[in-house]
This record gives sequence, C-alpha cells and structure tokens, in this order.
Amino acid sequence: MLHQPSRISQACLLVFLTTGVTAAPPGDYERGVSEKLAEAQEPGKAIWLSAGPDEFLALFESSEIPGPGRAALILHGLGGHADWPDVIAPLRTGLPARGWATLSMQLPVVEPGESWAAHARTVAPVRARVDAALAFLEQRDFQVIAMIGYGFGGALSAQYLAARRPAVDGFVGISLYAPPYLQDAVDLFASLERIGVPVMDVFGGRDIEDVRMQADDRRFALRKNRGRRYRQSIVEGADHLFSDFSVVLVDRIAGWLDTAVSPTGEDAEAGTAPPIAEP
Repeated sequence: MLHQPSRISQACLLVFLTTGVTAAPPGDYERGVSEKLAEAQEPGKAIWLSAGPDEFLALFESSEIPGPGRAALILHGLGGHADWPDVIAPLRTGLPARGWATLSMQLPVVEPGESWAAHARTVAPVRARVDAALAFLEQRDFQVIAMIGYGFGGALSAQYLAARRPAVDGFVGISLYAPPYLQDAVDLFASLERIGVPVMDVFGGRDIEDVRMQADDRRFALRKNRGRRYRQSIVEGADHLFSDFSVVLVDRIAGWLDTAVSPTGEDAEAGTAPPIAEP
C-alpha cells in the first residue's frame, strides 16, 4: 500500500530536527531520561519532535538495505524509554538490517513510584506525539509505515489506530495488554475491534499471565472484522522481556512485515488464522 502525501493535518507537520541535545521534553524526569539517551547517540540519530508545545525525543535508524522506503514507528512499554534494552533496542537496531528504518519515540513517562492516576495522565499527549512522529516519516518520503508497540505501548498504538485513519499500513503488538488499573484510559479490546490495518499479535510462551490469558480475547476482538489480515504468533520459551529471544523476535516481526505490510500490498496470511506457536 502506498501513501498519498499529506494524509496528516498541516498542524501535525510542525516537526523539526536537531543534532544537539539542547531541546528538552516536558517534565523533569522525562527530560533527564531523554537527555541521557540523546547524549549517547551518534550525531543525527537523536531527533527532537514538536507536538504543539510538547517537545519529545525520538531515535532514528536508517535502513541498511537499498529499496522501497519502509519504516517502523516503535512505542515502548509502561515506564520505559525509546532505547529500552529489552525488546525496544533490539528492534530499533535490528530491523534496519532487514530493510526497515526505525523511529523509536519517547512516550510521556512519570517517575517510578508515582500513582496509577499519574500514569493514566500520560495517555492524553500520546496522540499528538504519534501524529508528529508519523509526519516526520512522511516528510522523509517513507512510502510504507508500520507501527510496533510493546506492552502498554502496544495498547496505546491500538487505541491510536482505532481512532484515526493515519498513514500506517500495519500494526505489530508485542505482549499486548492494558493493565486493569489503566483500563479507563485505554480500552484495548474495543480498540482491536476497530483497527483497519493488518495486525500481528506476538507474545512469549512464558509471558506474563495477563498477556497469555487474554490471547483468546484479543483474537476474538480482531475476528469481529473478518476482512482484516491477522496473525497471532507465540514465541515458545520467551518471557515478557524476550530474554535470549531478541533475534527470534526481530526475525519473526521482519518476516511478517515483509509479507503482510509490503509495497505491493500482497499478503500470504489473509484472514484471521488460529495462533501459530513457533520455536
């Protein structure tokens, strides 16, 4: 599927790039995390994006393989950051070798130990940040864009895709779940019912209980739209952090993206197949 230009509103195109680390996102805790991440990057990879008055960090990696412009926007889990060592860093640095540029964006976060109400308040700014990140990728002329969300970042991705018709061609949810104490802020299953792009639902065979126990509910929610291309894939032996399985995870996701989210729109996995357990 190829994008038409300017599918995001002009207000969302207020995106800027700096190679320094002088820009700062809001909030003292997030500011400190983001500045440390930016300082650790090679020049040009730490990008500050603008979502209205909100400035936030994103980490960009170019594809290592010439070909069609393909990019993955990555959203980390609850309380994490854009270069989280588990799942996020392996994906953002591993997918470029498979022909996918990556943009790993910083979500709003609060200091550990804050109340669940404080965590819930971080949901509202996410939509504008995703708009800005997608606008950046469109400005870089990427023709195929996927969203990848991990844990709560996956639930936020699903909510975004259900509410909008953005320039996104596919969605990968890793260890998808919404914590019960945040369900008022994000209704994962209602969101899954409304997503209109191909979906991959991947989780570990030793994942946390909520992720494993909700697998059937996620599949049933997605089956309500039978025209959607959907795959549920279990990485046997993997825990929630995909410890020792990061290479498998990257390969699994890259393989699905190459088929279900391809420049020609071809998909060998149409429909809502039963879950596939793969070693």
